[in-house]
Amino acid sequence: MTNASHRVCSIVPVFDALREKYGWSLRDVLGHGGSAHVFRESWKGIPCAVKISKNPLALQNTKELERLQRELQAVKELRCDPHILRLVNHSVCMGHLITVWELAEGTLHDELNSVQKLFGDGGVVPQELLRWMDEAARGIDRLNERGIYHRDIKPQNLFLVDGHVKVGDLGFAKFGGASTFSNSITGTLGYVPLEAVQGETKPTIDVFGLAATYVHLRTGRKPFGNDAVTIIERMREGAFEYQGLTGPEIYCLRKALSPDPDERFGTAGQLARELQYAAPARRVHRGVTLTPNNWPQISESIRRQWRRGVLGRWSSTVTLLLGLFLAVWGLLGSPFSRIGTEDVGARPSPSDSQQAHQAAQHGTAAAAQEEPGMDVGAGPPAERRLSAAHSAPSPQMIVRKEPVVIVHVLPRVRGVVPPQSLAESDGLVELPFEPPATSPGFEAAQFHPRRRRVLGLSTDGLVTLWNEAGGEPLKTFSPGPSLVTAVAISPDGNTLVAGTNDGTLVLCDPDTGRTFRRLQGHSRAIRSIEFDALGERVLSASDDRTVRIWNADRGRCERILSGHTGPVQFASFSPDGLRVVSASADHSSRVWDVRSERLLAILKDGEFQVSGARFLADGQTVITTAWDGNVRIWDVATARVKTILRAKTKVLHSLDVDPTGRRAAIACGDTPLIWEVYTNRARMLGSHGAIIRTVRFDRSGSRLVTSSWDGTIRVWDADNGKELSVLGNAR
Repeated sequence: MTNASHRVCSIVPVFDALREKYGWSLRDVLGHGGSAHVFRESWKGIPCAVKISKNPLALQNTKELERLQRELQAVKELRCDPHILRLVNHSVCMGHLITVWELAEGTLHDELNSVQKLFGDGGVVPQELLRWMDEAARGIDRLNERGIYHRDIKPQNLFLVDGHVKVGDLGFAKFGGASTFSNSITGTLGYVPLEAVQGETKPTIDVFGLAATYVHLRTGRKPFGNDAVTIIERMREGAFEYQGLTGPEIYCLRKALSPDPDERFGTAGQLARELQYAAPARRVHRGVTLTPNNWPQISESIRRQWRRGVLGRWSSTVTLLLGLFLAVWGLLGSPFSRIGTEDVGARPSPSDSQQAHQAAQHGTAAAAQEEPGMDVGAGPPAERRLSAAHSAPSPQMIVRKEPVVIVHVLPRVRGVVPPQSLAESDGLVELPFEPPATSPGFEAAQFHPRRRRVLGLSTDGLVTLWNEAGGEPLKTFSPGPSLVTAVAISPDGNTLVAGTNDGTLVLCDPDTGRTFRRLQGHSRAIRSIEFDALGERVLSASDDRTVRIWNADRGRCERILSGHTGPVQFASFSPDGLRVVSASADHSSRVWDVRSERLLAILKDGEFQVSGARFLADGQTVITTAWDGNVRIWDVATARVKTILRAKTKVLHSLDVDPTGRRAAIACGDTPLIWEVYTNRARMLGSHGAIIRTVRFDRSGSRLVTSSWDGTIRVWDADNGKELSVLGNAR
């Protein structure tokens, strides 16, 4: 007889005893886990979930049984906690643990499966996930405060009740040093740290599980892989799945999933708060096209969401009919056939592309159905410009793509004055390329990662710190004796790196200005500096035609990336830190592999200086700006252009991509431009009046800071384009 057959035979008498004692049928199966069977039954007329352990408890004597009952009673006393699944009753039958739990609607793992059925691979949108993490953290901390460690936090053990998360399935929970379940391995591999696998329980075991759960739900993939060997190896290295995560999220999760328990967050609440700060704060939308194959899943998703709303459970039938109606309407070609909660990049219909092509061929603005001041073309031979009579003060852009894509420009925010200098008939604005010699302007600006402050670098090499809301500077200092040309601040906000015109990197305290290290290597001025997501490495680009990667802690150069034939203006890491893209005055961008220093691709399209280059979220796509007025999106694998946005000004000085990788900010002359990369929508913000030297998003992607030679640094709401504050003194 096999072990499985033996277990089935040994538990049959338990089922019979429970049927006789409580009148349960034990036929409505909710699930079978590695440790227990779960059935839907009733307890005193109330629907509940009955969990029956597969194996008998390894209890040596009566005292251990009494202790187990006391510990379960301690969990039962938490029944009023809104974030812990209520334990209704418990008993031991023929050595098997029987627990009766509050009935839940499903688990977070079920929610992830529903999302993936609708949208394919991917995870839950951050806004919903952050709320779940906060509620789960509250339940975990409540247990830990009572000396109870769950030891198996994972998506399957976080339950949804009336739309709120509750921590449940305490089968592996450890109370004051005694386990309620006899098993040599604690929890699920990949969701518990290595010391727990070895039988040692640390107070941060549930923090690790919550962080692993976040990775699974956010990315749609298991945190450390699938097979046991890979999981163990990656857990030893702290190498979790990071594809699709933002830099701040990676930094936060690296700490929570550290192999060293002393490096992790002390409580689950601390982790949840850090994730709230690190994850993208802007709601993104994913589209789904209704088809005969997926309308049942869409209807079920709508029904489930509506049941949790204010209309109550009675509306489930109505919502199911509504889902069917929307599905049929979508199949008939309704303009509203794209619904959902996250937009991964709408594509134009064939009719739109045909209209745009006709507009480009015949030169009629009406055929393109666009706003005044917008051009749509199919490439250089077909490009055209609207006459001055049709031009508006709004910025003018051309979007060129294969096939043709129509760009929809969002309306300008009320109260934001459009730059009048962009209303010239030829659309090309020539602005000075050198800062005025009167009062100093600003070369760079960046948000402080931990405080509501802004860091600015003036053209005379001084670093200034402001409160984001405005007012007088908090501190002004010079990091080094030479002129400072570039600055960057670490993700934890504790280190400022300044690059000088003699090629020196200066590491100092951003609060006091005290210098504690100098790094020598570059022979000419440093043009850009950037930290990786973890704050461990520094990337510098220089006029000496090289890009260098430095170990910030050890103070040494680890990699030298050479090959450019002109000064390197900018360089940045990929989201995973394994690749680097550089932008140079030699009219090209280059993509490098960090570990091997191997050149992966040369991105070149025209004979114009490339001023900025960054990776999008997938790490396989690069966006660049050049002084021909074009913003290009490249496929790194083929080194070919995928999309071009043409701004009718030749001065594109700076570029940044928000943490989601879905929109880019571009310094378009004296005006910042925000481009929704996947939906091809663009919005111009207010004018500085002089060339903008830097655009930077904050860690959430909801705010934008710009620095200009007009002597000001401005903070913007990246969602609605509103100007929030002005720092410095305008000329």
